[in-house]
Amino acid sequence: MNLGQAQLDDNTFSVIMDEKILKIYLSQLPEDLTLEKTEEADKIAEMIVKWIEFGEVFSYPFCVAGTPFQQKVYQAIQKIPKGKVTTYKAVAQKIGTKAYRAVGQALHVNPVPLLVPCHRVVGSDRGLTGFDGGINLKKKILKAEGVEFEGEKVKKEYILENL
Repeated sequence: MNLGQAQLDDNTFSVIMDEKILKIYLSQLPEDLTLEKTEEADKIAEMIVKWIEFGEVFSYPFCVAGTPFQQKVYQAIQKIPKGKVTTYKAVAQKIGTKAYRAVGQALHVNPVPLLVPCHRVVGSDRGLTGFDGGINLKKKILKAEGVEFEGEKVKKEYILENL
């Protein structure tokens, strides 16, 4: 497996890939990983930084592992367009469950954040909730994608009630 890294402010973003992107780290890379650093993976990591800074979405083949429930969640949130957000409850309703906390847990272990856009899911009160890179990073990404805020809450017009 190959490793790519890029820097933004004090954060290092890492990508693990073979033919496809397998994992994106928005926070600390585990110390026990031994990977070969490659130019292609570094380029992908740079694209992630551009997404975070400027909302420049890119596409690259990726593989997302997970349980059948997690896969349903990941498929549902891939329908959230850039510049919009939805709630955990709306995602749960879309996949036919009332288990919106389980949706949150599935997003917590999302191996490819941004590509499976878990940053576009917020609480029912429009507040930002958990994100691997932290709430400030989640807000920065959403702003770069065109989402506006009222204080710490997403403005109502950016919320998708139904997916």
